[in-house]
Amino acid sequence: MARTTATAVRAVLLKDYDAENEPSLLPFIDSASALMDRVATCATNKGKTLTTAEKELCERWLAAHFYCMSDPQYASKNTEGAGASFTGQ
Repeated sequence: MARTTATAVRAVLLKDYDAENEPSLLPFIDSASALMDRVATCATNKGKTLTTAEKELCERWLAAHFYCMSDPQYASKNTEGAGASFTGQ
């Protein structure tokens, strides 16, 4: 079960979220939740305890990262002459 919300993830993304089309963040939150479940289990098995707040924060930022990997952020863009460049390219 997810620990974070789409609202919290959008707050991390700020201007990099496509607010005009409002794509669902659920697939990214689900992926982040599954990964955090494994991390929390691993930590517990090693005698460490992650707080609820730590798990939610990690899940939120992971979901934002997963979103950005599917919708690259602008590194720069021009308006009049058109054109753009994206991070990681």
